[in-house]
Amino acid sequence: MHKQVASKIPTAFLLIPILVLTFLSYLPILKGEFLLWDDDVHVLENITIRGLDLEHVLEMFTATVNKIYIPLTSFSFALEHHFFGYNPFVYHLDNVLLHLLVVVMVFFLGQRLGLPQAAAGAGALIFGVHPIHVESVAWITERKDVLYAAFYMAALLSYLRYLEEKRGSWLVVTTMLGILSMLAKPMALSLPLILLLLDWFKGRPFKKQALIEKLPLCVMIGGIALITYAAHARVPGESVAQSALIWPWTFTFYLRQFFFPYISVPLYRLAKPVTLTNPEYFLSLAVLVLVVLAAARLSVNQSRLYVGTVQDSAPGAPRRHKWFVFAVLFYFLSVFFLLRFDETKDVNVVADRFMYLPSLGLCLLLGLGIERLWMKCRGKNLARGMIVAGLVLLAAAFSFKTFRQCYVWRDSMALWRHDLKFYPDEPLALNNFAVTLGKTREFEDAQKEYRKVMRSGLAGVSKGLAPEVVAKIRKADHLIGLYRRAVEVEPGYMDAHYNLGEQYARVGRFPEAVEAYKKALEIDPEFKDAHCGLGDVYAEVGDERQAVFAYEQALRFHPEDKDLHVIVVKAYTKAIGKNPGVAAYREARNNVLARYAAMVNQDRPKATSYFNLGNLYAEAGDRAMALLAYRRALELNPRHAVTLYNLGNLYKDQGRFKDALVFYQKAISVDPRISDAWLNMGIIYGKQKETGQEKAYYQKAVEVDPRNGRAYFNLGFLGEAAGDMEGALSLYQKSVEFDPANAEGYYNLGNIYAKLKRDDEAISSYLKAVEQDPGHVNALVNLSILSFQRGDFKGAVKYCDEAVLLGYDAPEGYLNALAPYRQSGPGN
Repeated sequence: MHKQVASKIPTAFLLIPILVLTFLSYLPILKGEFLLWDDDVHVLENITIRGLDLEHVLEMFTATVNKIYIPLTSFSFALEHHFFGYNPFVYHLDNVLLHLLVVVMVFFLGQRLGLPQAAAGAGALIFGVHPIHVESVAWITERKDVLYAAFYMAALLSYLRYLEEKRGSWLVVTTMLGILSMLAKPMALSLPLILLLLDWFKGRPFKKQALIEKLPLCVMIGGIALITYAAHARVPGESVAQSALIWPWTFTFYLRQFFFPYISVPLYRLAKPVTLTNPEYFLSLAVLVLVVLAAARLSVNQSRLYVGTVQDSAPGAPRRHKWFVFAVLFYFLSVFFLLRFDETKDVNVVADRFMYLPSLGLCLLLGLGIERLWMKCRGKNLARGMIVAGLVLLAAAFSFKTFRQCYVWRDSMALWRHDLKFYPDEPLALNNFAVTLGKTREFEDAQKEYRKVMRSGLAGVSKGLAPEVVAKIRKADHLIGLYRRAVEVEPGYMDAHYNLGEQYARVGRFPEAVEAYKKALEIDPEFKDAHCGLGDVYAEVGDERQAVFAYEQALRFHPEDKDLHVIVVKAYTKAIGKNPGVAAYREARNNVLARYAAMVNQDRPKATSYFNLGNLYAEAGDRAMALLAYRRALELNPRHAVTLYNLGNLYKDQGRFKDALVFYQKAISVDPRISDAWLNMGIIYGKQKETGQEKAYYQKAVEVDPRNGRAYFNLGFLGEAAGDMEGALSLYQKSVEFDPANAEGYYNLGNIYAKLKRDDEAISSYLKAVEQDPGHVNALVNLSILSFQRGDFKGAVKYCDEAVLLGYDAPEGYLNALAPYRQSGPGN
């Protein structure tokens, strides 16, 4: 009867509203950004996803990311990068679409397991909008969850077809889908257990054949799992007693989050103290015992009353009991490998994302419960109305919570502020919030101002400093305070010590930076970033002996780390740029560069390695060796776009414009999104006085990268030359917005404002030009002239004198005009 009623509703009519509501629930995340929480490691800084050639694909399938083997997930990122670059909208949209696909398969799985259409629909709806899934869908890094779940669900549907038709081809398909799921995320390790659960649920006799047929899948995914398990093995806690409490707590945590999703944060910590007297652990143990007893009792009752498949079972209590047991076992078996004994191995003891697929059975059980209530209330319109209202209310509440939670995951600032709202002393949140703040324009300006004050020797002296300068110093001190709070709460937090050192170095407090780096090295003497940080500080203060020693220490602990060799060579090149007369840096750089070149030549030939080698030679000024390295990279991969681009740069710098254009054209034929290739072609055509071509290429540069500040600057220059002041103004504004370190952009912007008689804005722009480049003579001269015209004679004298010190030959007439105000005292 139930199936007859349900069959009157076309599947599409039921699924479309579910999918629409789910999509709308996740709508805010489509405007989300990449997060300062593994999105850099998995996407932005993951060089393996930057190509789809054989070299990059092999790298994806032979390497781990964050010590996790997820080659299929990396491949999905590579596809997105190939076609869309680093557009976060695409990555977020694909996550949402994969989630919708999983929702559809949840619906069909429910039906294939014997649920009425309405129950399967209700279960799919709950799965789709449940807020516990936000972390998996809204976090780009967690593509792992939605991708592995899609293949996992497909494997379950395929296996059910195998059980129905007994055709071996479906078992092969199931095995292949299971392997793909495992290549997306190691959590798919539970699949063989869930297949055995399906055997039980469908009434299949437990015989040797049921185990043997799953053996190939177990061997394959077990081997894949070992790659990740080696780095993430679970170990008991400080004592057996603690482990016996932590394990039930993690088991119960996910159930609590599913049924009462009130608080959802990226980081949860164990309740302290870990003792039975703590209500958290006492209640968790009680819940575990009750769930186990209920499942065991109902399972025994089921086996006594019914034998056979679900379809053979009559409607009523025993069948419901079987669904309860199925839901509990599906949850337990699929989350089993993530239940913890300890809190010491990694950051997440528990996390919402671990419940993404394990919640499936519970969702379907709730769907069945709603449908059963509906059937029991046949003829009772009021009761049925209340059931419908209850389901609508539940879906609306979950959808609203999911919608709101998506705003938490839209950007790093919102994410870490949200975490600190509930856990104000969470060290990782304090650290990441400080890092996020430090990357904002406001705090970057504050740090630069702090560094200037440190150089002036006025640090700690608020008297005599302008109020706005004091405010900026306080902002920078706020970042230091956040890092210090993180290490106070968790003294062994190595990354926070390191970031504190970085922050001290950024504002010019070098002794404190050294101390912080050394604290990090006390925790891990092999921490290469801290060794390099020490090297940078010593190079900054002119201690080349200590700088070289620090860099060499990093290499001593990591002699085979090619990326580290690249970092150290770049550090030496930077030090040479600041101190060209220091022979120790040149000798050290040559040694490290030679070692890196030897590793590249001895290793399996890779275009990327020779590309990096060419970059190092180019930065060191050895164009001949750079050319050889780039050529070798192209022999290995003629379509290595960034190598083609860099060869174009080499020829451009040598004035060989014809050759440069050839390589730029080849680069964009492989990857049209290399904005700077279009930009540099425009520059070359500009040098050749082909203005029309020049402008077209600049426009193409901003078309493929709307944040290319240099392209906007060049377009603004052309507009200014053509007399289009308003157009030039808009373009220069975009230029400094996307390239705030471009002093020339601020200077030209100031010139436009001056021509438009907008003196306040002109002065502000010239001041920013000087802030970015204290040696910008023309900006200082224009500041002096504007100040004089506005009656700020003290400023006029000040800026003129600064320009003269930098080599400006001031006209005698202007100096005479300023002379009276040099004698009039500070009042003017």
